[in-house]
Amino acid sequence: MPIQAPPLFAAGFLMEFVTVNNLSEMTTCIDGFENDFGPVMVAIKDLMNKDIEGAIESITSWIPTISPDVQTCLGAKDEFADIKAYVGQYIGHKAKLVSKVTRALAFHRKEIMGDVATIKSDFDAGQYVPAGKLAADLVKLVLGPVEPNPSLFLM
Repeated sequence: MPIQAPPLFAAGFLMEFVTVNNLSEMTTCIDGFENDFGPVMVAIKDLMNKDIEGAIESITSWIPTISPDVQTCLGAKDEFADIKAYVGQYIGHKAKLVSKVTRALAFHRKEIMGDVATIKSDFDAGQYVPAGKLAADLVKLVLGPVEPNPSLFLM
């Protein structure tokens, strides 16, 4: 698997996940980081070429760009909490996850299996971002959307 596959897949997944779940503050957070990863990619290539000094220089130029983006992301803390609750409802609750997947397959088997096949073919063709986007759509189809935590509205 090429080194760029996991981060590109994750980027596609994350972009689509926040879009399909209407996580506007998360979108703003992600948009802030969008152009910041050029130096990281250069650093990775430098490390692959055993150019440690070049990698350090790239990372050093990248670090100062993070602070404003982190500040922007602090505004998304409620949506981070919503995502944590969304994922947390399945951690340690295998039966609940199996029930959700079984129900989704009963109602959407053809679409789910088609999406899985497309994700695999996209991945095999080096189309990692589209594969990640489709995976996010599939998560929403199978598990449902991220719901806002109603207790946050009472504060």
